[in-house]
Amino acid sequence: MAISRRRDIILYIRNLLRQEVRGYFDGAILEETEEAQIMAENDDALANEDIVTRYDYKRSVFKNVFNGLKFLDQINDFPSIYIQAGQEVYNYDSKTATIGVLELMIRVYAYEENGIHALEDIVDDVVHVLERINFSQDHRIINCRVISVDTDNGLLDPYGLGEVSVEVTYDVED
Repeated sequence: MAISRRRDIILYIRNLLRQEVRGYFDGAILEETEEAQIMAENDDALANEDIVTRYDYKRSVFKNVFNGLKFLDQINDFPSIYIQAGQEVYNYDSKTATIGVLELMIRVYAYEENGIHALEDIVDDVVHVLERINFSQDHRIINCRVISVDTDNGLLDPYGLGEVSVEVTYDVED
């Protein structure tokens, strides 16, 4: 019997977005932990070797990344990101491991003057984080790919609403 990794994958992506999309505010990192300092030192060392190109996050979500679904009128803290799991499909193969495909919908909410610009910045940051997810042995993720990105195109200004559709392929425990 296949065991779903649905909850683990959602928690992994949520925690990854919380850690990564911390952004910059007036040129300074908003939160500096010991772990972040060690990662920054490692990143600086790699950048000096010209192996890694550094990505500067455009906005910070202040760790406002949550599971589930909320509507615009239920949100008090902006910007916010909500991750909702969709359909999960198993591809059974008797010779190799069972592969699961999980669809995720990531909703991004922003509120500020010219909300579409803030929204597009946050969506860019989220897409950058998702595209960098490689094979993860701990979470058995094989591939994570962005299917589509959609925004409200300024319709809700000063609010902004964006949706990132993601497909996660992973190895299912048998």
